[in-house]
Amino acid sequence: MKYHAIDYPGKEKVYICEDHATYKKSIHDMRHNGYDDEIILQEYLPGDDSLVGVATVYSSHKTGEVKVISFGQTLLEDHTPSAIGNHLAILTKKNDQIVRDVTKLVKATGWTGFSNFDVKYDSRDQTYKFFELNARLGRSNYYVTAAEKNTATYYVKDFIENSSIDFSIADKQILYSAVPKKLLLDNIHSNEIKKTIQQLYKANKVYHPLNSHDEPSIKRKIYVKMATLNYFKKFKRYPQPY
Repeated sequence: MKYHAIDYPGKEKVYICEDHATYKKSIHDMRHNGYDDEIILQEYLPGDDSLVGVATVYSSHKTGEVKVISFGQTLLEDHTPSAIGNHLAILTKKNDQIVRDVTKLVKATGWTGFSNFDVKYDSRDQTYKFFELNARLGRSNYYVTAAEKNTATYYVKDFIENSSIDFSIADKQILYSAVPKKLLLDNIHSNEIKKTIQQLYKANKVYHPLNSHDEPSIKRKIYVKMATLNYFKKFKRYPQPY
C-alpha cells in the first residue's frame, strides 16, 4: 500500500533490471520518492506470457482443508508500466503439480479463505516456480467462476450456511479474456494454443470479465467495448517484449 500511495515520473509496478545500473536507478527512484519499506528481489525467469500461470485456492476456515483449486495458463499479460503483470487472458486447465504444491503451501502457512498464487514455468528444469501467496482473490478471479466454481458460494457455505464443502478441482476448460480475439491470437506463438482458442470461441466458452449478456445499460456496453478495443493502442505502445 505504501508504494501504491506514492507517485513519481517513471514509476512502474514491476521493474525488470537487466543490468546493475538499472537496478541501482530503480532502487534510488523508489527511495528518493518516499518508499521506505521492504523491496522484493526475484530472479527473472525466461519466456513469454504463455509460461505464466495463476492458481486460486479456497481452504475452509473451520478445518483448514483445501476445498477448491483452480489453475489457469496466463496467455497474455498487461505490459503497461502501471499495470504490468495483470492477467488479460487465461486458459483454464488441470495441472497435478500445481494441485500438489498449492495444497502443501496453504497447509504449511495455515492460511484459510481464498489465496492466489502467481507462478511461471521454468523450462530449464520443467517445473513451476511460485512468486508469492496473495492472501485474497486475484483481480482476474472471474476465470474461476467461469469454470463453474463460483467464488461467492464458498464464502456463503463456509460462513453463513456452515455446510460441508467437498473438495473439487476446476477442470472445465474455458478462456477468460479481456482483450479482442485478434489481439490475443497475434500475441500467441504456439499453433496448438491458437487452435484451442479458436475452438473455445466456436463453442462459446470465452468469458469477458466485464461483459454480461444481461447488462441493461447501453452506455456501459459501449464503455466495455471501447475499453476492450483500447488494448490495441496499449499493445502498440507497450508490446509483449519477447
